Amino acid sequence: MTGSARGRLFAAALWCGAASALWAQDSAPARPVSRPAAETRPTEALAIEDALRARLREPMPSLDLDLAMFGDEFFGTKPEAVRFTDDGKNLVFSWRRPEDDRRGTFVYDLAAGTLVRLADSDPGPRFGAMDRRRERRLVVKGRALVLESFRGEPAVELARFETPPSDPRFGADDDVVYCTTDRTLWRLPLRGPGLRALLTTSDGPPPESPATSRPTDSRATQLAEQFKRQETAWFRVLFERQQRERAESRPKRDDDVEVHRFKAPAGETAGAAAVAPRGDYAVVTTYRRPSTAPREDHVPHFITEDGYLSAVDARAKAGDARGESSTHVIDLATGAAVLVAAPADPPRCEIGGVFWSDDGLHCVAEARSFDREHRLVLKVDPKTGATTLLARDDDPAWVLGFGVGFVPGTTLFAFTSEATGYRALHVIDVLTGARRSFGGSYESSQFWFSADGKSVLATSTIDTPHAKEIVRFDVLTGEAARLTADGGLCELVVSPDGASFAEVRSKPDRPWELWLRRADAFDRPVQITKSPSPAFASYAGWRTPPIVRVAGEGGSFPARYFAPTDGRKGGPGVVFIHGAGYLQNVHDGWSQYQREYAFHHVLADRGFAVLDIDYRGSAGYGREFRAAVKGRIGELDTLDVVAAARHLVREEGCDPTRIHCYGGSYGGFLTLMALFRHPGVFASGAALRPVTDWSHYHEGYTANLLDDPLDDEDTYRRASPITYASGLKDRLLICHGLVDDNVLPHDTIRLTQRLIELRKPGFEVMLYPWEPHSFVDAASWSDE
Repeated sequence: MTGSARGRLFAAALWCGAASALWAQDSAPARPVSRPAAETRPTEALAIEDALRARLREPMPSLDLDLAMFGDEFFGTKPEAVRFTDDGKNLVFSWRRPEDDRRGTFVYDLAAGTLVRLADSDPGPRFGAMDRRRERRLVVKGRALVLESFRGEPAVELARFETPPSDPRFGADDDVVYCTTDRTLWRLPLRGPGLRALLTTSDGPPPESPATSRPTDSRATQLAEQFKRQETAWFRVLFERQQRERAESRPKRDDDVEVHRFKAPAGETAGAAAVAPRGDYAVVTTYRRPSTAPREDHVPHFITEDGYLSAVDARAKAGDARGESSTHVIDLATGAAVLVAAPADPPRCEIGGVFWSDDGLHCVAEARSFDREHRLVLKVDPKTGATTLLARDDDPAWVLGFGVGFVPGTTLFAFTSEATGYRALHVIDVLTGARRSFGGSYESSQFWFSADGKSVLATSTIDTPHAKEIVRFDVLTGEAARLTADGGLCELVVSPDGASFAEVRSKPDRPWELWLRRADAFDRPVQITKSPSPAFASYAGWRTPPIVRVAGEGGSFPARYFAPTDGRKGGPGVVFIHGAGYLQNVHDGWSQYQREYAFHHVLADRGFAVLDIDYRGSAGYGREFRAAVKGRIGELDTLDVVAAARHLVREEGCDPTRIHCYGGSYGGFLTLMALFRHPGVFASGAALRPVTDWSHYHEGYTANLLDDPLDDEDTYRRASPITYASGLKDRLLICHGLVDDNVLPHDTIRLTQRLIELRKPGFEVMLYPWEPHSFVDAASWSDE
């Protein structure tokens, strides 16, 4: 059977099987039910997985793709959720050692230098809200609010509520504390009169939907139990999910509760109420649904425990109705509420985040326009709700920036902006309006202010757009001092006292590991984790692909080049196209596309030349580069894909008849556009989970790139591969997970029908019943 027949028959069998099952329910005569002892383990599939996993612990003479498709189990698990404990003495993070079967919580003792994995039943160190001297903290234990001390004083239960409190915090002078229950904002002085309710919503909880049930009988119950046994016995993924859910269930600490939010008036939904530092005001944001509710699409699930097809809600499509929000400031002395005034220019603007200075005397809000082209920083008068413009960013593409907060102990509000052409930190004095930016022709992210407000740490591409280093900026002068020169990629976490720095860093030949730096020995970092499997570590072929420039029609762009290991010219070439659009994959660190990264090593070992490109629209290169594709996706970025193919022929000596391309999601979209609009450039392409029609993607993404489909239907048509399907002349493989709730599988099915009607012979389709947008099972990765 050909691959094309395999893929099409597979899809047909899914739909025909569902239809025949429905017919059989109505037409089949009743028969006696035999009940043999059922095997409840998919023994064959489990044996295959067990044999492969055993090889992860052994040396690997050559790069084995079946092992690499295990992902983190092979490459190593990236340390995540890294944070210092409130006293700064320990580092807590989520990680998985090579010998573990799943992630766990680890604690590193900074003084002793010891690393311990907590028992699954241990919820780990407690975190709370600290006072300004970091000597006391507020924690929630069950229904009680408790004050704990780091000065050796006993813990004190401050109050016990009807329902568990949430969002505890100290006031501006640390002499009063605040918290909320599900309906009430509370104030409790640490000296003087006791607990007092400040604000209570008048709404009751929303009515519960009436319980519904379907008639059952003993036969239906027996069938349900039988189906569950059968499905679990057939499908390893179902069996492993059940095992994983049992293993990961752990007892919750009594203070492990959900944060409650206020209820809005009828017809609205409210976010959590946030109290100002001085306790004189609270801020509540309300959300109004659109008058016409958006119609949501659905994703069918074929592999289920009960053996029946189920449908799961996914999302609305681009351009569908969206709700609006309003922000209110409530005077806690009088209960009077004022609406924070959204500016009239630009029109259709709504208030976003609200920030208070440490002393509670100054309030700043962000506002964004519905068309995403304008962002305003506003000073708010909490008495009247009136706003004064502090800063404004306008971008005909879309504004990229967000609020960071007030610099500690100052009247300086910090936010990110591309006003200088690159994403950088800006501060503005809310009293004088004086504004300063930090950085130059490079991008910065992750900002940590010193306790005295005099400096800020960031990760910046200060030397090259392909590596992130730790940089310290002087808040008063804006002067930058680079603290590291290690190369690679870096993520930073700073301890509460600023004396220790946790750094998660990677290189092109070394996946992410956790390191610790001390202020008194900053240039001597200590490695805490060692993540890769023995099989990964035994392979000597991990390389550092050089970064090259590719000449395109709109200027040059960067790419990582994997040269054929044997050095021969005249062989085949592959262009890899990353997903997400606004993402950077050409850098001096470990690729987030690690399975594809391993695949590129295998291709290079087999004589292929591979070019991994950052096309126009990618992140990391400033505003002009990322915004160039506004309204022109599928045009300029596709030209860059074509330019990469010509680079392989012109600069690397590849055979022009044997150039191929592939990518997933946005990369799948560009693969289709390259094949449909530029036939003959590529011998073949593989479009994985591709967007085929932007009208069917979701609003949150398309609003940045393509505006409103009702206002500009033609732009959506020009940007969508389904429009150009008649141009297909080369070989095409489409792969898609059937439970993808990001790019819905309907995208591939609709394009498949279009290609069938156009009588295109050279395409194949493979659907993966268990997989969401990003595949989760190693067997699916290997098959793809």
